[in-house]
Amino acid sequence: MRLFTYAALALLAAASSCSSKNDSKPDNLLTSNDFESLEGWGVESPSLTREKAHSGQYSIKVQKGIDFSLTYKNLLGKLSPTKINRIKVKAYVLMTKPAGPSLTVQLMKTADDGAEFNQGINLAEVVKKPNEWVEVEKTFTLPPNVAPSNQLRIYMWGNVGDSVVYLDDLEVTIAE
Repeated sequence: MRLFTYAALALLAAASSCSSKNDSKPDNLLTSNDFESLEGWGVESPSLTREKAHSGQYSIKVQKGIDFSLTYKNLLGKLSPTKINRIKVKAYVLMTKPAGPSLTVQLMKTADDGAEFNQGINLAEVVKKPNEWVEVEKTFTLPPNVAPSNQLRIYMWGNVGDSVVYLDDLEVTIAE
């Protein structure tokens, strides 16, 4: 009986140490979104869609009549306790036809002021094949006077004609 008890405890300990989902995130991760958890949380945007997704069921899109996607907004001071000099933005993009939208990274002096920094990834330059998910990434060097009160904004926008452009699995990290 004692052998059975030890075997059961060993089995229980082994089972509890296993995890079916890998929840480890890189130490330099500022934010990531696969858009799966937005539906029903007060996010009402025609940009959030189930039409196509790189992972899961949801992505965001721009198309004729939807010139701007959902926008990520957060203060740098909430993202990191230390000064952020460079960030890397990575995502998966699918275009139904060649188009010229941008994945834009802005840094606002405050949430209500104009842009201090405004750069992006020209998606037409990196997505060459229609109807295929392509990983895009770019490292951005932020201005030297960046402050915790600056608001980081990331969104997709542009005139896409009769194309539809989808974005999924967005990840923003502190770049080395």
